[in-house]
Amino acid sequence: MWAKIKSSLNVDNITQHLHDVKTTWIILLVAAVIAFLIGLMTIFMMKCCAPLLVWGIILCYLMIVIAFGFLFYSKYNGSYEIDSLDFINNQLSDNESALLGFIFIYLTLRFKLI
Repeated sequence: MWAKIKSSLNVDNITQHLHDVKTTWIILLVAAVIAFLIGLMTIFMMKCCAPLLVWGIILCYLMIVIAFGFLFYSKYNGSYEIDSLDFINNQLSDNESALLGFIFIYLTLRFKLI
């Protein structure tokens, strides 16, 4: 019975792993202490720098939106030709483009893609 259990569980491999832990316990303990200290340092930095981080994220988001707006405005040549989407003769009316832009912005904000 023990031989069947040993062969199905591969006890030798598990035993080897336990011996490895027994051999390197000091290294694992030091690594755990270092990880704990780095975690405390990160929490302390977040406590001190959270407003800066939040405002930095907001400003980066606004700069990205402005950059895309400027890019789209500068690339606008009077037509709404879209090669990749097969709308009516590859052109969108003003209402369709406004709806497409609204959907894009809504999905971006809803699912926090930017």
